[in-house]
Amino acid sequence: MSSTVCGRRTAVYHHVVEHRATRDPALLPELLASSLDSLYRMARAAGALPDRAEEAVQETCRIALERVRQYRGEGPLFGWVARIAWREGSKRAARARAGPLPGTLAALGVDPTEVASLREERGRLERALDALAPPQRAAILLQSAEGLSCEEIARVLGRSVGTVWSDLSRARTRLREILSSGGERT
Repeated sequence: MSSTVCGRRTAVYHHVVEHRATRDPALLPELLASSLDSLYRMARAAGALPDRAEEAVQETCRIALERVRQYRGEGPLFGWVARIAWREGSKRAARARAGPLPGTLAALGVDPTEVASLREERGRLERALDALAPPQRAAILLQSAEGLSCEEIARVLGRSVGTVWSDLSRARTRLREILSSGGERT
């Protein structure tokens, strides 16, 4: 039944499944199967490392299937699942921030100062994203990490397209302000 191009499910297929699954949560397994790449990108956008993002996707699927009865039908089913993926990715990112075991980086041939610099930059970006209002943060992440259009973001968030455009514009402006001021909240 699935329409595939080069072995991957098309966006059209995903949206059809999303529409059907929102009305009938029993179709959640089919939605999850068509959304694995998106859920992985969501977990990565939340800061999880690649192998931890894969774990986050597995846990997302388990939680979604286990708790589908808790879905209240407020907004798209994929939005509910995406929030689970974000939380699971965030949990794994927080655990990873604790840092590697001493000597691990040197054993891998990685320069610890470079890692520290990348962590600092990631921290600046995370703090800047945290400074955004939740709707702005969700919109900018769905666009940049997921590559969703404004219309798709509006559908996922249950907002109007005009509001999403406004959220994206404000988010970009705010991120520029925060990052150009050295990451300090203004």
